[in-house]
Amino acid sequence: MAEYVEYGSLASVPGPLHCQGVTQWCFPLKADPERLTDLCSRVFAGPSASAEEIRPLGSHVTLTLGRIERIVSEQEPFTSMGWAAESQAAVWIPVGRVHIDGERPIAQDLLMFTPFMWVDNPISLVSGREMYGFPKAMGWFDLPAPGAEAEALGLDVFGMQKYDSDEEARRQPLVRITRGPREHELADVAWSTLLHVGRHLRELAEGEHRASVGLGWEFAEHVVENLRAGNVKQLFLRQARAIEDGALATLQQVTEASYHMIKVGGAPLGHEYHVELSALASHPLVAELGVTSQSTAFAFRTESEFVLERGSVIWPR
Repeated sequence: MAEYVEYGSLASVPGPLHCQGVTQWCFPLKADPERLTDLCSRVFAGPSASAEEIRPLGSHVTLTLGRIERIVSEQEPFTSMGWAAESQAAVWIPVGRVHIDGERPIAQDLLMFTPFMWVDNPISLVSGREMYGFPKAMGWFDLPAPGAEAEALGLDVFGMQKYDSDEEARRQPLVRITRGPREHELADVAWSTLLHVGRHLRELAEGEHRASVGLGWEFAEHVVENLRAGNVKQLFLRQARAIEDGALATLQQVTEASYHMIKVGGAPLGHEYHVELSALASHPLVAELGVTSQSTAFAFRTESEFVLERGSVIWPR
């Protein structure tokens, strides 16, 4: 590979990226499993000619909103060039790389796929898209103050409602989250590992995957090995438009990278939360995920420190 040419304004920085003071408010939401399956097929199986068969595990996604107090590149000379903060929102889909056993797909490993992510830091936006393949867009955030109760959260985005030829792109509300009645007394139960987070989400997933994707011993071993090591694997489609024809891709790769969790804490929020989603053509949560406005009793908060490691190209091999 050729050496990256650094010139002009600082627009991106390389990984690994050390993220400290990470607080996330997490809202599991019911989605449409058929739309999730179609999206995974379009993003991974289509470009790779079915070399990468990725399927969703269940019918829920998790919407997160939060902030990272300090992001530092761990590659010289960037590690001594300063740091940046970031507010962030994202949608996370648990997926598996599958093989077909008879007529039933069997998941081999657990991965996370993020089809939507919004940030307020332009260097994070370009770095995430350029190096890893995050589908990042810009956003404006309404987050609780440090140490405050999560009573209301929000996300505005830059885009259009209907893709009308005369519609000007502008700031639009996309997500509004409001706290409802108290649901349970679990808010005082503190977490300290990824296993605690997984156990909280297990109730949502139980019974869902069996109808479409089977989980074998290889999958179980992969999950246990990675959770004990504090690793979460992320899958991306990294691509760039061709200069000759913007409907074509001059670069298209399926890539993978791991979050190495240095520490994890958190707790259930203990309240029901109502998540109101706006229908925007430029941010099609409903069309691509089948996620609509709804309430959830499984919201939780995490505090963590992690390193987003260097990744690898898994297709084309």
